[in-house]
Amino acid sequence: KTHTPAPSSSLTQTNTHTPAPTQQLTLILGGYMFGMKILAVTLVASLAGCITVFSLSRTFGSRELVQRWLAKAAIMRGLHEAARTQGFRIICLIRVIPFPFSILNIAASGLPMSTYTFATANAVSLPFKQTIYIYLGSQAVDLMALLEHSNTPEG
Repeated sequence: KTHTPAPSSSLTQTNTHTPAPTQQLTLILGGYMFGMKILAVTLVASLAGCITVFSLSRTFGSRELVQRWLAKAAIMRGLHEAARTQGFRIICLIRVIPFPFSILNIAASGLPMSTYTFATANAVSLPFKQTIYIYLGSQAVDLMALLEHSNTPEG
């Protein structure tokens, strides 16, 4: 495990822009390659990525598209109204959902909340999920060793 964290940081930041649920896999692989010491790097990269997508979505018109989409469904209208006063809580709860990271960032850009509220909620909620995935990856080394040992004649 003599790799540098830069590739994992780049992948984590890039994964905040893709609609595929690849961030979980990247975090697990980062944990496998670097152990828990990669956590700070991935947190900074993820936060930078989600703020970038949120801001770009607002700047280049996605906000209006998302707001039109939110207005079509009753439950989404309720979410939109709740975000006016409970935006921080909503973002924290949304981050628990195992859903593509970038889609949540784009969807959040249509909610009535400040970039500061969005960034702060992500800074508070991201560490929990990322710690779990990175820990799982860091333990994969022990799991691989255990599996290899159980497949030997003396195991």
